[in-house]
Amino acid sequence: MEVASQNYRFELAAARGQNYPSEGSPIGVFLRLGTGEFLYSLLLPGEVGYREVDNLLTAKWQGRADRKRRVRCTVAELQAAWPDSPLWDQALPAL
Repeated sequence: MEVASQNYRFELAAARGQNYPSEGSPIGVFLRLGTGEFLYSLLLPGEVGYREVDNLLTAKWQGRADRKRRVRCTVAELQAAWPDSPLWDQALPAL
């Protein structure tokens, strides 16, 4: 799908077949590789890593309270907040 904005649009295969949580919001964590590709993880409330990433969002968010939080951080900041992320063990995709 082509859109006029320059924002990224993602359809997460990890969310397929999942119900939206009754409390809390899913968190998508995206790592942009030098190739322009992304590695990502979808965290649902109560899952391992959710609290850690939620705390990072809370610490870095500077927008309005009624908006979905979206922040950029360095890999080092994310690793410090979520050292046990499965993202750190992923093999890079073959090009």
